[in-house]
Amino acid sequence: MTAQDDLIISTANAKNELETYVYAANEKVSGIWKDFGTKQEKDAIEELCGQITIWLYDDGADVVRSEYESRLKAVKDLAEKLNLRYREWEEVPPALEMLQLTINSLRNEAQSKEEKICTYQRRRITKGRSTMR
Repeated sequence: MTAQDDLIISTANAKNELETYVYAANEKVSGIWKDFGTKQEKDAIEELCGQITIWLYDDGADVVRSEYESRLKAVKDLAEKLNLRYREWEEVPPALEMLQLTINSLRNEAQSKEEKICTYQRRRITKGRSTMR
């Protein structure tokens, strides 16, 4: 494969990546991200995705790879804010549940050891009394 072939393939991949991301982001704005952004943020993403979609099938049908990458970065910069908020919202409840389980486990362990210590101390005291008599 020649350098020209590599360039053609990497440009096509960049175009596909942009197209895929734009469609996914546009779908998520009204789907899983709908509660994680302001109306202005969501409108901005939808507008940019719409512009890029039109551009892809018009002037963007045959441009250099860096042009696709630049537009991908622009839409990611807007969309990743909502995606981050969504991911945090998804990850916090399981993390809190795991934390609660860990706390309960440590609490039980501490109580168990405390009971063992108390039993040991009682035995020593009882043993000490019996030898004193």
